[in-house]
Amino acid sequence: MLVATSAQMKTVDSTAINRFGIPGIALMENAGRSVALKCLELLKLQRQKTEGETRGVSRKAVIFAGKGSNGGDGFVVARYLHNWGFDVVAILTGGRCEEVKGDARINLNICKEMGLPILEVPTSEPETLKAVEAALATADLIVDALLGTGSKGAPREPVSSIISLINDCSSKRKVPVVAVDLPSGVDADDGSIPGEVVKATQTVTMGLLKRGLILFPGAEAAGDVTVADISLPREAVAAADIEMEVITPEFLRSLGSGENGRESVSHGVLFPRKHDTHKGTYGHVLVIAGSRGFTGAATLAAMGALRAGAGLVTVACPAGIQDLVASKLTEAMTVPLPDDGSGKVCPAAADAVLDAAEGKNVIAVGPGLGRTQSVYLVIEALLERAKVPLVIDADGLSVLGGKAPVIKKAAETSGFLPVLTPHPGEMGRLLQKSTREVQDDRPGSVQTLARDASCVAVLKGARTLVSDGRRIYANLTGNPGMASGGMGDVLTGMIAGFIAQGASPLEGALLGVYLHGLAGDLALAQTGEKALLATDLLEQVGPAILKLSGASSLSPSQAV
Repeated sequence: MLVATSAQMKTVDSTAINRFGIPGIALMENAGRSVALKCLELLKLQRQKTEGETRGVSRKAVIFAGKGSNGGDGFVVARYLHNWGFDVVAILTGGRCEEVKGDARINLNICKEMGLPILEVPTSEPETLKAVEAALATADLIVDALLGTGSKGAPREPVSSIISLINDCSSKRKVPVVAVDLPSGVDADDGSIPGEVVKATQTVTMGLLKRGLILFPGAEAAGDVTVADISLPREAVAAADIEMEVITPEFLRSLGSGENGRESVSHGVLFPRKHDTHKGTYGHVLVIAGSRGFTGAATLAAMGALRAGAGLVTVACPAGIQDLVASKLTEAMTVPLPDDGSGKVCPAAADAVLDAAEGKNVIAVGPGLGRTQSVYLVIEALLERAKVPLVIDADGLSVLGGKAPVIKKAAETSGFLPVLTPHPGEMGRLLQKSTREVQDDRPGSVQTLARDASCVAVLKGARTLVSDGRRIYANLTGNPGMASGGMGDVLTGMIAGFIAQGASPLEGALLGVYLHGLAGDLALAQTGEKALLATDLLEQVGPAILKLSGASSLSPSQAV
């Protein structure tokens, strides 16, 4: 499922109209009808929930429309709802009827000819706003068609005041709000909210998802999002060269299918194993992690790899903590690394990790290692001399700030792109930017790191993003309960576990972030947000893999 910027969406629309000859008013008609159908569905569902108090479908709809094409969609919605028996009031905001142009004007005129009441709100005069409040006082449904995907910056008056009234009505009277394309006040490209914003119950977006609908805080304002098929030619979409897409189950199940004649990665990772296999068939992961006080990071990463399906896992950790790490791990092996006497690796560990890497299929390094010069030497040695894929996280990233040329050596040495899994703060250090700058442009940040460092970059957080430098993949699984210690360590292990089984670094990262989030969602159903721990998530990795594979062995209590 592709995710477009406002400019890319404009290109798609323009190509559909100018190259393929689809009239813009036909696209507007399809858009408006899609929204109207969602409104009908929403009100029916809402009424079912309160059927013990009142029967039938609510019939009062207030449509807020701007002067542009988004407002034109709103006038189409008004017409359909009117024809379906709703009492409809259309409120033109930010101008007068004679200022509306093009296809939007045609649909406005149709509404007027049909006798629909059109209230003009060109300014935020108190008397005018009182009329809007009166209309909202009896509304059962609100449609937001004020601002489109091209809108930038904080909404100006009178739109700002109207948004405030919409939110007040929705909050106090529990009136559902359906946004057309995206909630007014959300930036379509980065999800930022510079001023007032409509807090939608549902958003019906046209043709393709928009970045602002999946990136926070815009995603929160959007509510539930539906992508409406308005008959845009797929050739028009392809011509826009959209580089961002959502990680979906269908996409993951097809990973690697037919590529170079090999069996699909998803078949090897997600579906039942062949009978004539053994532990060596599913790869050997080396986890280099842990230091005194941070043994949990090593054990969580190891368990993440095991739960992902790796056949063997070995943990290389400072000698001073080996016994403690080993006592926490029943199924994994451990090897000691030279330490400095304080439970941290010493410079000699740089050669020792290369010895430990012999015979391994993938190396996960960084969780809980510490931020010392010795750790940098370990990471540098692996980047320059390891012959297998690397997954670098946590402290392994902290010592690499501004060292893209060093990271590039890994791809040159091993033939595999290393996987880097920073949170926003770590990403900032890698790119030598502030955390705020990273968060303000998450897609740009993850793509820049992947491109400049020749790696697969995984930018963690709400809506984790993955990039190989060419494409950007957005993950929609996961929940706020996962904002706790150890979650990233589990993810590191899971990615390594999938790579051990034959996934490429990019495929392993995509499978890892999706299934990690899905396991968190399954665990949430049992623990709630506040009590959710990384160990709870580990217990749900297996059910998550079953769910993604389409297996029927999940019990009702394990369903999301």
